[in-house]
Amino acid sequence: MKYLFQLGVIAGICLIAELLYAFLPLPIPASVYGIVLLFILLQFRIIKLRHVEDVADFFLKILPILFLAPSVGIMVTVDSIKDSLLALVLMIAVSTIVTMVITGLVSQKIMQIRKGKKKHE
Repeated sequence: MKYLFQLGVIAGICLIAELLYAFLPLPIPASVYGIVLLFILLQFRIIKLRHVEDVADFFLKILPILFLAPSVGIMVTVDSIKDSLLALVLMIAVSTIVTMVITGLVSQKIMQIRKGKKKHE
């Protein structure tokens, strides 16, 4: 029953995210709305981590399986992307590096903020 409840919570957040995507005139995917909504609900402790933790762990364990179909699709169309393969690899490398740098900087900033809060307590 616990797993059904947790799945229901995640499904409810996904439904709200889809509704936001349908009604807000912004070019933001529903999945981004869902992640931000889940983050906000967890941060403000409206939803406790235990309400979604087990099902989220399960989804993380099966995540590689979800990438199989797109990977096979890319392998099938490799002939059509052969000409721009170098550009694609370069874009992937640059975007990966930029993402890592920004993630590191944000993490450091968050850790500094938390250290500052602990000193004031």
